[in-house]
Amino acid sequence: MFKLPHIPSSKDLIDQSFRQARKQADLVLGKRIKDREVKIKIAEAKRIGVFGKNVCGVLDAVVSGFPSFDQMPIFYQSLFETVIDLDRYRKSLARVQGASKQVARFRDKYIREIKYGDADDAKRYSKEFFGRAASLVKPLAKDLDWLNVVKSSFRDFPTVKEDPTIVIAGYPNVGKSTLLKTLTKSKVETAAYPFTTKRVMFGYRKHRYVEYQIVDTPGLLDRPFGEMNPIERQAVTALRHLAHIIVFIFDECQEVEPQVSLLRQVEEVLGVGVLKCLNVRENIKPSYSIPAKMRKDCIVFDALKESDCGMVFKVCVEKIREKL
Repeated sequence: MFKLPHIPSSKDLIDQSFRQARKQADLVLGKRIKDREVKIKIAEAKRIGVFGKNVCGVLDAVVSGFPSFDQMPIFYQSLFETVIDLDRYRKSLARVQGASKQVARFRDKYIREIKYGDADDAKRYSKEFFGRAASLVKPLAKDLDWLNVVKSSFRDFPTVKEDPTIVIAGYPNVGKSTLLKTLTKSKVETAAYPFTTKRVMFGYRKHRYVEYQIVDTPGLLDRPFGEMNPIERQAVTALRHLAHIIVFIFDECQEVEPQVSLLRQVEEVLGVGVLKCLNVRENIKPSYSIPAKMRKDCIVFDALKESDCGMVFKVCVEKIREKL
């Protein structure tokens, strides 16, 4: 989803930049320049320029490569805040950016000084620059290490589109995955869901040139919230910013009370409109029955029949269009 930059340690950044700077300076010193003093001045200016350019290039890439929190879709903002300290994130990027600007200022300053000094001045300015530049980069060690941790967290984020989204919920084995596969003709993608051990399933279906994203959440919206740890609950709550509507599926072949209880929790926690559906399987006699009043509100369908699933999808589309 996010193309994040390579983040070296502060020590590696200094070492790599110094090696490149020395290599370029040695090339200058190996050239046939009659005036030895001029040659030294050019070499030291090159040494400073290459080091500064490399350090600033890497640090600037780190800053620009991480997304701005304020520009993230709200779904990702919610996931981000679940485990990442936003204040620390902003401060770390600000320190990296500040160090880069200061290194660039020192680079320009000392190259200018070399221009008007002699060879001995050039060597002294070069030494001074490297000392000051290193003193700016070394303290970034903790920030760069921590940003690498943040980078790993970003990798766990599922890639979701900002299309109108239908999230499917309900107890295990009620027909959620069957509905998803029937609607999307088995073209389903899976992705890890951050901060949980679960995976989510994504499918897509078009209606009148609009693509709808359909999400199944096995292991997430199929068990009581009380069984989740705090981070799992926060991660699941982020789904409220993704879903435009939730399809909650009942199955009368399973005990009904826990299903009703889960429905209440989904409605309360996610605060998104819920379309209640009852999956009735052909030639299978139910062992339980949902309350008559609730049954009246349900769309009765067979998750194995494309026409029935299409009817559920059409109702979802109508309800989403009413909201948008």
